[in-house]
Amino acid sequence: MKSIVVYLLFLSVSCLIKPLNAQSIFEIKDDPKTYIWGEGKGVTLHEADQMALQMLINQVSATVESRYTLFKEELTSTNRTNDYYEEKYNALINTYSSATLRNTERLVLSNEPDAHVFRYIMRSEIDKIFAHRRSMIYDLVALGQNAQKDLRIADAIRNYYWALSLLKSHPDGSGLKYNVNGNPISLVVWLPEQMNQIFDGLKFNLNKIDSSDARCRFVFNITYNNKPVTNLDYAFYDGRDWSNLYSARNGVGFADLYGEADNLKELKVKVEYLYDGEARSNKEVERVLSQLPVMPFRKSYLTVSLTKKKGQTQAVAETAISKDKAIEKTLSQTLSVLKTKSYEKAGQFCSKDGLKSFTELLAYGKATLLKTNNITVHKENGITTVRGITMAFQFKTNRRNFVENIVLELDDNNKISNVTFSLSEKALNNINSKTFWDLTQRQILIHFLEQYKTAYALKQLDYIETIFADDALIITGTKLKVAKGVENRFKNNSIIQYNRKSKDQYIRDLRQSFASKEYINLKFEESSIRNAGNDSAIYGIQIKQHYFSSNYGDSGYLFLMVDLSDTDKPIIHVRTWQPEKNADGSVYGVGDFF
Repeated sequence: MKSIVVYLLFLSVSCLIKPLNAQSIFEIKDDPKTYIWGEGKGVTLHEADQMALQMLINQVSATVESRYTLFKEELTSTNRTNDYYEEKYNALINTYSSATLRNTERLVLSNEPDAHVFRYIMRSEIDKIFAHRRSMIYDLVALGQNAQKDLRIADAIRNYYWALSLLKSHPDGSGLKYNVNGNPISLVVWLPEQMNQIFDGLKFNLNKIDSSDARCRFVFNITYNNKPVTNLDYAFYDGRDWSNLYSARNGVGFADLYGEADNLKELKVKVEYLYDGEARSNKEVERVLSQLPVMPFRKSYLTVSLTKKKGQTQAVAETAISKDKAIEKTLSQTLSVLKTKSYEKAGQFCSKDGLKSFTELLAYGKATLLKTNNITVHKENGITTVRGITMAFQFKTNRRNFVENIVLELDDNNKISNVTFSLSEKALNNINSKTFWDLTQRQILIHFLEQYKTAYALKQLDYIETIFADDALIITGTKLKVAKGVENRFKNNSIIQYNRKSKDQYIRDLRQSFASKEYINLKFEESSIRNAGNDSAIYGIQIKQHYFSSNYGDSGYLFLMVDLSDTDKPIIHVRTWQPEKNADGSVYGVGDFF
């Protein structure tokens, strides 16, 4: 009898619930002034949900179209047809249809295999759909300003152009303003002006000409407002077509031409600002760029004089570099081998480990010596560090040419024991300026970051495996959340996420990733380093990182918590990666874990 009563009670509750859901949906559908909705059916929930989202976005599109004055003005000013405008407008609206619309309400009316999904949002909540993109615009503008101050011109131009593109994809783009020096400025006016101001401030000054066989290499000193750029990307016109993309670093760039190029008087250069290839690191930007016509910037085209004569260059191998004759001999041999590409002689000035490191670096694309300028030699704890050697690395398959400064480390026998890519001058100065830190720890920190960057670029999996603690907390996913009731040795078990990896998993995934890529290049756009305090050897490193490779790219905020207690073996205890800052504008740091 009791079971029958329970069963009847269950039926009565079920009958009450079913009409309630059905009635609420009918109310939503019958109230178009209050709600926008969409529904979809499919074999899977995903298929049904996508159909519901598409129906919803079509209604949102009709609701906000009148606000897209900036986008419509641009297309109509180029004499585009109404059909073209409608096509592009619909495509632009659909750039919001993926992750951004996930915050709309969802009701699953039936499950697979006869899935039925209902999505809805109140009209008063429509602006929330566009809030994330507005926030992203402001973030890109701020990143561009910081990059411009740091002379990271490639980063500044890229962020400004991406912000301008997102601005034109926003229904209120024509009215969005940003505080510049305390004054609210219209972004639709300020962003193009700022980009043009940057183009006006760029100068390419010929440093030297190197001719070998059929190739003529022009090496440039590149400045912005008379200061060496930290980075810049550009292409040049060789008389028939535009070249591959070249990446300048620390004020040095180059151009390779063939044939009678050494008779040229000038070179046409086009500064890169679109970065559509690198936009794959930001899927939202990538979708928008694919739908917008490219915005032309005439000032991005520069004419560079090539009138400097041969013989006015630095004698690479003959310059006295150090007062120590043994060090000078090693460096002279090294530069001579790099210049002549007689790499078989490297064993004369490299230790066993140094030769391996030297060989791996030369295998990073087609490596050639570009410039030796302001070479410095620093001795600390039995290690001699040499800076100021600039090299070019070329990848034909992916049409990329990088410039990187390299660092040589010499052992007690004045043989090369290690070779790494250098941090930027700003990053080096930032660490060295912290004189309240022990000098040795500053040098170890610099070495660690340079070795970290090099290890990923050169796919040095053995080294990467040694620097992670066996119980390291490694977070690689895109969603971070607070875990409840899980113990670990860090502060309050503060942060963990549902995509946490063990060290073994992380190394295994890296091995597969490295095998699929021709090259990897890391750019550190912003960095902040904090000591854990109380004379601790633990440091928290926050980095705005752009990761580019031949088949993948992403952009986000990397945090490393590294222990420098053992100067010969730094250990990473925490590594987190997040695509965006936290809601309060912060990035995970040492305070969250220690």
